[in-house]
Amino acid sequence: GFNVETVEYKNLKFTIWDVGGKHKLRPLWKHYYLNTQAVVFVVDSSHRDRVSEAYSELAKLLTEKELRDALLLIFANKQ
Repeated sequence: GFNVETVEYKNLKFTIWDVGGKHKLRPLWKHYYLNTQAVVFVVDSSHRDRVSEAYSELAKLLTEKELRDALLLIFANKQ
């Protein structure tokens, strides 16, 4: 599934879309690219066999025209 949260702090307001990384959800990612200013790519680093799969998905994201100017943070979770 996915979750949406809007955070406001002083003069800053941003919306976070947690779109999930399951195989069946990945084709839907492209619907969230437009006007994206930052991507937080979270990797479950406790599953070493999936790190290369995550790398491949990240490489695909980096080729997307709509994400060209977006900031990128890669976060290794569950270390």
